[in-house]
Amino acid sequence: ENLNKYDVHYWDAWADEEHAGWYDLPAGQFGRTYGAQWRSFNAGGPEPIDQIKRLFTIIEKNPSDRGLLVNPWNPYDVDHLVIKPCHGQFRLLLMDDRFDMVVTQRSSDVPLGLPSNVVMYKFLQMLICMKTGYKEGDLIYDIQDAHYYSDQEEGIKILIEREPKPYPKVTIDPIMVKVLDAMLDGNDDPLSDKQFNPEGKPYKELLREWIKLEGYDAHPTIPYEVLPVDI
Repeated sequence: ENLNKYDVHYWDAWADEEHAGWYDLPAGQFGRTYGAQWRSFNAGGPEPIDQIKRLFTIIEKNPSDRGLLVNPWNPYDVDHLVIKPCHGQFRLLLMDDRFDMVVTQRSSDVPLGLPSNVVMYKFLQMLICMKTGYKEGDLIYDIQDAHYYSDQEEGIKILIEREPKPYPKVTIDPIMVKVLDAMLDGNDDPLSDKQFNPEGKPYKELLREWIKLEGYDAHPTIPYEVLPVDI
């Protein structure tokens, strides 16, 4: 429901009445996965742990700490999820004046899910470096089960035949660091906050102003019929 508020419908097919009902969840929910584990990890302890806030606290005290790691896999919750985390574990490694990020992905739908996952973690790495003042290092990806589905084969052939294009240049407005700080301070909806969005602009319009892509020249969309989501 919170994702739909931001016009994000990536997970809708997994959160319908049928799938949510498997785990006695209401429609629109698929359990305490991903974001809940990052921001409110609780394996039966007295208080939940905000792993993202903890990460920045450790960086401030000791940026070379070998425990700069966030992990969404919570045995306390994992058997009650429609979507078990396929990714979500990442680690920061300080290399001189830059942070490398190592992402561990247990399961990857390569032609469909992986491209958006890589973009997401690269953006996260950039934002973390902006906030902490360190340079952006390498993004290192460890996929433990890389796969595709038989009904994606036609779409995969289209992908393989395409000529790769140059990466676009990404520029993030510094206001995004202030938005992140607001979230860490407990603001669950900073994009609706007049401090950041005084004109009440739609979320996507606002983010397009804050996150700029230069030189983005994409190939045509591959039809869903030949590259479907497997549920």
